[in-house]
Amino acid sequence: MKNTKTSFKSIVGIPSIKDNTYAVSIDGRVKGIKDNKIKKTRHDKDGYVITSLLDNNGHSRNQKVHRLVAFMWVKNDNPDIKKEVNHINEIKDDNRAENLEWCTTHYNINYGSRTEKAISNKRKSVIMRNVHNNDTFTFNSVSEASRALHITESDLSRVLTGERKSTHGFEAWYANSTVYNVKAVPIEKIQANTYNPNHVAPPEMKLLYESIKDDTYTMPIVCYYLKDKDKYEIVDGYHRYTTMLKHKDIYEREHGMLPVSVIDKPLEDRIASTIRHNRARGTHSVDLMVNIVKELKDSGMSDTWIMKNIGMDADELLRLKQVGGLAAMFKDENYSKAWK
Repeated sequence: MKNTKTSFKSIVGIPSIKDNTYAVSIDGRVKGIKDNKIKKTRHDKDGYVITSLLDNNGHSRNQKVHRLVAFMWVKNDNPDIKKEVNHINEIKDDNRAENLEWCTTHYNINYGSRTEKAISNKRKSVIMRNVHNNDTFTFNSVSEASRALHITESDLSRVLTGERKSTHGFEAWYANSTVYNVKAVPIEKIQANTYNPNHVAPPEMKLLYESIKDDTYTMPIVCYYLKDKDKYEIVDGYHRYTTMLKHKDIYEREHGMLPVSVIDKPLEDRIASTIRHNRARGTHSVDLMVNIVKELKDSGMSDTWIMKNIGMDADELLRLKQVGGLAAMFKDENYSKAWK
């Protein structure tokens, strides 16, 4: 059987490389033919693997390894049009021949999640810090930061991607926490979830209303966007949501809009997030917690996953599993401090 790990082809036909001086393997290694030594590689500013090879004039030139592999190992059915090399799995340093394909420039630019990621990054909030006095500024997007500080987007992007440490006296990084990306959403487009086990007593609800009335909304509602319904399902903030629903003065003051942070997680993780957000505050319904545990088990979550992500011990989980449809018998049992 052929061992592809040791399969090399002599590099020929590339104008910038002297023929039969180097060889490239099917898995992306380059070696000198005379000395049989593997060439050292490094990553360029864009994340591609490069190595230095001599050209026909004896000058050292940087060469992208994935293009060397493609030239020698990957068939190009239309070389006049397909002049770009694409990484199929979008991992720039995975230079195995099976992970490469010849393509057009348009195909390469729009392949996979690249366009989506680029658009997403442009919309991300950006934090800028003055390296001289540590003054810090937060902007809603790269474009906004560029306009406000008179720094070109290309210079700013070089810092955000790690190519540079700073530009024009500023460090910069993306604000990755969801709370930095808050948007106003009409309350009519927001809906409750079916799994929140948290209960707030009337006196606390009255206090919450007074707080929102006097201090306004100081915390966003955390939601998951349901694309098929064009709705935002609440993960955390149900009672802040109902405060606006029940109080006309709050609704009118806020013009029916709520501050929303959007997270993108599968259902089981959203359930865990809801419980983590609420477990330390308020009273949990045993019946609802039993239903949640059952739903998580039905979706294939292990006991270990549930204990870690919900924040309960093995004994507590065992009790909930034993209760099943008889939750009322266990309502007076001692659970964690979040239970009353």
